[in-house]
Amino acid sequence: MRYVLSFLLLLLINSLVYASAIHRLDSLPKQLEKFSEAYNQEKLYLHTDRKFYAPQESVWIKAYLVNAITHQPSSLSKSIHVELIAPDKSLVSKIVLYSRQGLPSGQITLPDSLINGTYTLKGYTNWMKNAGEEFLFYKEIKVYAGIESEGARLTTQKSTVQVLPEGGHLIEGIESNVAIKTLFDTLWLYGNNRLISEVTSVHNNTALITLKPKPNVMYTLKNKSGESFPFPNILKRGVTMQVNSLLYDKVNITLQKNQLTPPSNNLLVLAHSRGKVVHASTVNLTEKDSTIISIDKRKFQEGISHITIFDKTNRPLAERLIFIQKPKKEVELSTDKFSYTTRDRVSVDIRLIDQFGRPLQGNFSLAAIDVTLVPSPKIESNIASNLLLTSDLKGSIKDPAYYFSFDNPLAKRHLDLLLMTHGWSRFSWRDVLEQKVDSTHMVETGITIAGQVVKAGSGKIIPDGTVIITNVNNNPFNYEKAVFDQNGRFTFRPLLIFDNGLIGFKATNQKNRDITNASFIIEESIDYTPPTYLPAEYKHNFYLDSEMELKAKERLLIEQAYNFDTTARRLDDVIVEGRRAHISQAESAYGAGSVTIEFDKIPTNQKLNRNPLEVIQGKIAGVYMTGMGIGQDNTISIRGASSGLQGGAAPMFFLNDVLLGGGGQNIKGVLKTVMSIPSTDIERIEVFKGPDAAIFGANGATGVIAFYTYAGGSSYNDNNSKEDQFFETLIKNAYQGPREFYAPNYAEELPEHIKPDRRVLLHWAPSITTDKNGRATVEFYTTDNETTIQLDLQGITPNGRPMNITKLIEVEKDKN
Repeated sequence: MRYVLSFLLLLLINSLVYASAIHRLDSLPKQLEKFSEAYNQEKLYLHTDRKFYAPQESVWIKAYLVNAITHQPSSLSKSIHVELIAPDKSLVSKIVLYSRQGLPSGQITLPDSLINGTYTLKGYTNWMKNAGEEFLFYKEIKVYAGIESEGARLTTQKSTVQVLPEGGHLIEGIESNVAIKTLFDTLWLYGNNRLISEVTSVHNNTALITLKPKPNVMYTLKNKSGESFPFPNILKRGVTMQVNSLLYDKVNITLQKNQLTPPSNNLLVLAHSRGKVVHASTVNLTEKDSTIISIDKRKFQEGISHITIFDKTNRPLAERLIFIQKPKKEVELSTDKFSYTTRDRVSVDIRLIDQFGRPLQGNFSLAAIDVTLVPSPKIESNIASNLLLTSDLKGSIKDPAYYFSFDNPLAKRHLDLLLMTHGWSRFSWRDVLEQKVDSTHMVETGITIAGQVVKAGSGKIIPDGTVIITNVNNNPFNYEKAVFDQNGRFTFRPLLIFDNGLIGFKATNQKNRDITNASFIIEESIDYTPPTYLPAEYKHNFYLDSEMELKAKERLLIEQAYNFDTTARRLDDVIVEGRRAHISQAESAYGAGSVTIEFDKIPTNQKLNRNPLEVIQGKIAGVYMTGMGIGQDNTISIRGASSGLQGGAAPMFFLNDVLLGGGGQNIKGVLKTVMSIPSTDIERIEVFKGPDAAIFGANGATGVIAFYTYAGGSSYNDNNSKEDQFFETLIKNAYQGPREFYAPNYAEELPEHIKPDRRVLLHWAPSITTDKNGRATVEFYTTDNETTIQLDLQGITPNGRPMNITKLIEVEKDKN
């Protein structure tokens, strides 16, 4: 018995020592900052050119990957995954962007098979997945396709009522604020079945009441149908917290306990902004039942901050989110005119300054859209509302940009009410105390290629050796090596590979000799698992807007009729005319063409990671190409060909004087073959048109493009033996290569300008950087529409301040 008492006494002493030790003023704050530093979370925002699309249009994307605490552009993850998810959660399309400093851009082309509905753009890094699906980036886009799926109607939501006391609990005898989330416009509050008051929704199905709970009273809410919704348990004793963050210069926190609650000493008041501690102090409720703590607003970071009250054992008693607004950094948009005419040049000046008028640098993206061609130009979410608000909250928030109308006092109160209904959940306090960091999903610093070495034909495993890979389009080659095991399996990481680059594989045995019969099974990490989480409204379809559908079809018909791709960019012509005496034609049966392009005279950086047609695109007068990328809708034609065929007919293609095909016969297969030739293997290209094509007979009717490779057919054969060949393939899940937005320049007259201009997106500039004076200029041309253009500028400063601004400009018909 004496031993048991001694043990209990020792246990009590140790418990008191532990409680005292863990509740030192600096203990929990240090643990929080250590946890935040170890976790190093990321946030992602995707700026898209607009919200409404039609099939076959492009979704242009600018990514802003930032550190979750500082909001400064992140250099941690290099791979940003962007998925387009259909209303039924199936994967429509996926791209991977390479992020050097957190600010890449890309593009998704919508398939023509899409049905009418609301689609979800989902963005994330692999590291972000450790925080949970709720904290990935989600954005809805609406596709007007003219085709509705069966049963494509809004789903009904279950009638629920949530009662959310400020701080987390209601305590008997203490008056508290209570937020109520409901789908009903009006509810009635009852206590022990006696009517107390009417409760009316004040904003987005949310109401606010004050209640001083009485002992032995059961509180319920009822709707007009008599359906009851009980309050959560009301505590007999405890501590409540009320926060006033709407004051100009400070945040007031009121702590209260009732008379049944024992004296509470050493309560810890901890405030943090996204994991960074901004205030920590101890409070005693011993001689009085309430106290007020004031915190200078200048200590907080901009955006959401989190206030928690802990007891002396570090158990959280009450929690509350608040929003802090900082003095504005001003971004200004101005144009060189008050109004414009059709096909007129628009010059947009961007100026970025701080609250003292000092210039700032920043990185921005700009979209200019015709607002008459979309159902609504309203921007419901932007980079500021995302990084400062929605990225730190679970669930979907309707029209988050509304809460950033800081000149509207009502919007401030509605934002405070919103934060009463949402809890911080990027981490739990238990995780902080235990320093439990989830690193299941690792940081991606490049592309991973895994596979297996097998015998060609039989598929039998080849064990133990080395795999060598190279980017075939690079000259000189860059080699990487990896050992494959007894099962033939190998893995390369991290690699920098883009989607338009051929990758060559070969295998050697343990004696470093080539395995000539080796083949390779490459595992593509493109498998898709439907997400378990999507914000509720992102799952819904919507009714068709026939006007937008008709306008989208009109634009598509214009593009098809004029055979002109607005996703391509016309480069300045580089023409080499005449006959080239210094190039031997001994191996050419047809001599020199009308135009010769010498690939040796093209800079290497213009050939790397590009197929031959991409290299010459826009460089030959009279040769018109669109697309010219693997998997794209590619077309090519030669103006001035001696043909009675339609002007859009494709030319014939030859490779080292061997006919590949063309002229409309299997042109897709021919173009695929041509685009698979490494550009560094091409010595020259001869283009034959008009009378010069007569040598080819009927094959020259639509013109001829002849490709000639270096002797032996491969540039690397000069330095390697013939058996030193590579198994070549495209990596499907590689980084998306550069995609450049086409914007016509009406300052010069070009044949394609005869096409009517009805574009929705007039301009997309994804990478604008202000100079040392805080300025940048963007230029583009108006269309043929008398309309209103909306400029949507979004971006971020190097120190992590998100910026956004919109501006409308008018376009009138030219009266001359």
